[in-house]
Amino acid sequence: ADRLLSGLVDLYVEGLNTPVPLPCETAFIWQRKIGGDPDSARKQAGKMWETDRFSPEAKDPANQFLFPDLLTMSALQRSSFPAHAKALWGPILPLLREKAV
Repeated sequence: ADRLLSGLVDLYVEGLNTPVPLPCETAFIWQRKIGGDPDSARKQAGKMWETDRFSPEAKDPANQFLFPDLLTMSALQRSSFPAHAKALWGPILPLLREKAV
């Protein structure tokens, strides 16, 4: 538990010092899918980032202001986004899985 929390605290501290490219919904989908099928992860996270019909995260004014060079999934994927998504969601996702009864 200490190791998992330590990684989350490190990510939090990094975010206090510099903007971290970590759009929440995109990162969740990315990390949830990346272990099984990287192409599916890229496609589904890309939809959330670029083309979600209600609210693509790349169109969020804060993301456009902070990360003007990361408006495509390809650019986001080449940034520190994958490592940050893993740091945030890696410890959490296994805890969210439903257990068979």
